[in-house]
Amino acid sequence: MGTLIANWNAFIENKDNVWIMVGIFNTSLECFQFLHQIEKSRRKKKK
Repeated sequence: MGTLIANWNAFIENKDNVWIMVGIFNTSLECFQFLHQIEKSRRKKKK
């Protein structure tokens, strides 16, 4: 467990890694919202 925390601290200290993670998270969130909008518009067209 201690090594995991040490590795995580080293990972956090490297700010580039953090921003990459944030970027990946934001991108996947945007994709999800985009697909959700498409799904909503498809349902409206069916009615």
